[in-house]
Amino acid sequence: MAPVPVGARIDTATARRITAGCRAVGASHILATSLADTPASTSRLAADANFTGIHPPSLLHTPDAQGAVLFPENGYALIAGTPAFMAAAVSEGIDTARADFARYARALQERHPSLASVAAAHPPRHRTWSDAGDVDPSGAAAQQLALLDAFTHGRCTAPDFAHSWMTTRLTFDGAQYARISPAPSSQPLPGPGSLDRSPA
Repeated sequence: MAPVPVGARIDTATARRITAGCRAVGASHILATSLADTPASTSRLAADANFTGIHPPSLLHTPDAQGAVLFPENGYALIAGTPAFMAAAVSEGIDTARADFARYARALQERHPSLASVAAAHPPRHRTWSDAGDVDPSGAAAQQLALLDAFTHGRCTAPDFAHSWMTTRLTFDGAQYARISPAPSSQPLPGPGSLDRSPA
């Protein structure tokens, strides 16, 4: 699921996302439900129709539920669906969309404070850092940066660096680290020039 910026109504950019997602999963039309009505009213729209102008709260989805866009209130919409739908509707990638939305939420924090909670509920699954100061000092990534610093400044031997790096390697979710390295070998690494010697 990816949050995307939307104003007071579905805009051109969001409409293009919907159309792209529908095409990717072969949906010829989409069902648009106004959640403000009691009972809720649903309209059938062609996949290439003009979706701009739809107001929140609304739900748009393919008939087979391969893709959906929830537009709960002014400021954002949530896009969800199958991998094919998401790859087309959120072509920049889910993590990129989430990171972009977080910046958008911060920029509009005073006018739309509710966006911050939406961004917090959908953080990027794989984070990147612009400098060492962005890294959680208690995390495994910080330990790896410390190892790099120690190695490059001669405070850590190559075998110790290799062993310690592997034992603090981050898992794919970035939240835990796996201790998978065997005990360090008692054999020293080849000395300078040893790799250049031909066998006797």
